[in-house]
Formats: sequence, structure tokens, C-alpha cells
Amino acid sequence: MPYFRSSYTFSIEGSTRTFHHRWCMAGRVYECDACSTTCDVRAAYSKHWSSVGRTLCSAEQRALLKTIEEQRIKNFILCSEHNRSTNEFLLDAGIQAIPQLLRLLFHNAACLHFRLSFYMRALNETDLLFCSSESALEHHLDISETVDVLFLMLLEKIEAYMFARYPTRAAEYSVKRIKIYVRRELRIMASASNAPLKCILPLQYRVKHATAAPSAQPVSAAVAADSNLYCFRNCARTQELYVVPYQLGKCPSTACDGEVQSAQQAWDRIGCGAHYILLQSVDGIQQQLLKISNISRFLRTDEEDHVHTCVQCKANFTQRTKFQLHKALDCGRGFEILQLDGENMEIYEHCLQMRCDNYNWPLYGIIE
Repeated sequence: MPYFRSSYTFSIEGSTRTFHHRWCMAGRVYECDACSTTCDVRAAYSKHWSSVGRTLCSAEQRALLKTIEEQRIKNFILCSEHNRSTNEFLLDAGIQAIPQLLRLLFHNAACLHFRLSFYMRALNETDLLFCSSESALEHHLDISETVDVLFLMLLEKIEAYMFARYPTRAAEYSVKRIKIYVRRELRIMASASNAPLKCILPLQYRVKHATAAPSAQPVSAAVAADSNLYCFRNCARTQELYVVPYQLGKCPSTACDGEVQSAQQAWDRIGCGAHYILLQSVDGIQQQLLKISNISRFLRTDEEDHVHTCVQCKANFTQRTKFQLHKALDCGRGFEILQLDGENMEIYEHCLQMRCDNYNWPLYGIIE
């Protein structure tokens, strides 16, 4: 999110160590109540994150996923209930419902190829379908940002159409259904040659160019024990993705105890030993350690006062990841607008109803 700057710090009081996420906006500092964790000061840093940040499947969700795989379901319909506003529906769909579905489908998947279609009714009389082009999701921590970009681009298309067609009544439209097409690319297990599982960083960290090429051999337990390990966290309030310490390794020599103490007090400074980022699956399973070659660049929050301009459409971006996603979608050139017949009715005879406890809107998988 633009317009604020975050900080991530630890404080020690007595025998307790507390992690703080704070952000500054409009000159005021806010303490994040979603990210704060506390543990014993002598505990490993991983203790702060041992029970948070995971997307574990319930038994009901796993049963749904099994049915989706068996029935080869690729299309899903999210519906707005009666008398619910379009703004409320789109806001919750973009922030909660669709990212939730994609996180479920990311289990056992290496990549998701998906596109969104908005069913829009203009002036309560004309029905249109606004379809995005296909986007590839290669990391589960890119889900929220990718969905956000697609929503913004689709809404820009709708608003441009309405202003061009009905300039004095441009706001008079509704969106009651969203179709989500998802093609899952399943993860291929490592072969008998013990080749490491192919894993990548979230887009926000891929664009920093601060990691080394994956090693041909897994990092040994002895090397990992003496290294600095970091992991990703996602703020539920701001949707920020940031890095926190998982383990701060020891110096190879006992003569640098003071340096160890300094590294423990200021975890975001260059400390002793090698630096690795811990890559985890959507349900928190450890997958791989990737060596960080420039720890300062890797941990540094990108400045948002630099404007990135698209050379094709001249759109401006302050967030580099959104700029990269915009370019990957070719500025929306592959988006389609279709006018539907006034008598058009889509009837699906076989549907999988997906009303788990954490689904606030009717969601159906279409069985072809």
C-alpha cells in the first residue's frame, strides 16, 4: 500500500521479547495489532512465527480440493446475494473470497494460471462481460497483489466503457457475478537424483536481484545451524509482505561474542555467517533455503517516491511489483468486453457448492 512507511522491530522487557510492526502515515505512528507476537527472550526467533502465517486446510476444504481434482473443475462462479451493494461485493471478493479460493487451489500446485470475468449490468438493461487475460501465479504470496491488480484493471475498463457510452450516468452499473477460471500446474516431486525442489521467491523479492542462484545441492544441517535464516510474513491489516528473522546464527569464532550480541539486537544489520531465506509452501511446510547475496538490499523496503512509467500506455506506478504485473498483462490489451444477449441465461446443471465456514458469498465450482 502506498502513502505509509513501515518498520519492524523487537523490544525486550524483563524475560519477554515482543515483535512490533508499526507504520507511519500522515505523520502519525500506528501499532499493528495483527502482527505483534511475544515469546521468551531466550527462545529462538522462529518461536514468534511457529503458529502464525499458515494457510492450513480444514477437513472440509481438503474434501473440496479432492473433488475439484477428481472432477477437473477449472471454472468457479462467485455470486452476490440479493440486496448487497456492488462496492461491498467487489471489495470483499477482491480482498477475501477470490484470494481464499486461490490459496486453496495452490495446495500441491507449483503455479496457477487464472483469469477473471465480471458480469456487469449497465443502467439495469444492458449485460456485458468484462474478461481479463490470463495471469500466471508462481508464488502463493503473490496472490493478493495479483488479484488486486486484475481487479483495478477490470474496473478501469468498466469505468472507461461507462464514461464513453453513458457519460452522465457512468456510475449506474452493477456487478453480481464473477467467474474465476483456474488451471492448476501441479508440483512435480523431486526425482531420484535428489535434485532440490524448484522454488522461487515472491515477485516483490524477485525484482530486487539480491539472491544467489539455487544451489545444486541442498544446504546441509551443519551449514544451516551456523547461518542467519529469515522467513516471510504477511500483514493482515496492510497486506504488506516483509521479512523477519527465523534464526540468527553464531559467529565462527568465539572471539566475536560482542558482534553476536549486536546482531541479535539489530537483526536487520549484516551479521555473522551466511544469509538464507526460508521458502515455505502455502501451508507452511519448509521447502528450500535460498542464499541471499545482498542482505541489505533484500531486507530494505522499496522507496515509494520513485515513479515507474509504462513506456507503452504511459501509466504511472509507485510500486514496482504492480508495475511488473501491469507489464505482464500487456497493459490490459488482451482484456475482452462482450455484450450478452438480453435473454442470455447461463444454467449449470452440475455444480459443486463451496460454502465453507470462511466463505461469505455463494461460490460454486462448475462441473463440465
